[in-house]
Amino acid sequence: MKQNESMDAKSMITKALAAGAVAMLRPNLRDRHESQREIEEAYKTLKAMIEAHYGQVGVDLLEIGPGSAERQAAIAQQLDEAGATEDEDILRQAQLVLDIISEEDPTALWASEVAEPPPHLR
Repeated sequence: MKQNESMDAKSMITKALAAGAVAMLRPNLRDRHESQREIEEAYKTLKAMIEAHYGQVGVDLLEIGPGSAERQAAIAQQLDEAGATEDEDILRQAQLVLDIISEEDPTALWASEVAEPPPHLR
């Protein structure tokens, strides 16, 4: 999922956090395949980067109810107000999270309301 020109920075970061939270909610975390560990590593790196530079952003907000429009709106506002949406490193890491998830666990995108459900689930 390469960044769509119509997707603004705060939406991209928010979607990466939401989809990453969904992927992390999967059961049997210890038994994950290597590709699932890639998602975990990329997601945790994104969260750590935001926490380190923008402590006022509640990165854990989406870990409960990652598909919640209200929670996504709240974190998007926090990201924007903190200036995280202007941080190229954060943007690159968010894009990496989305790219890995779209390749390895696309249902996490759908479950976080980032994408439409796959045809077989409609």
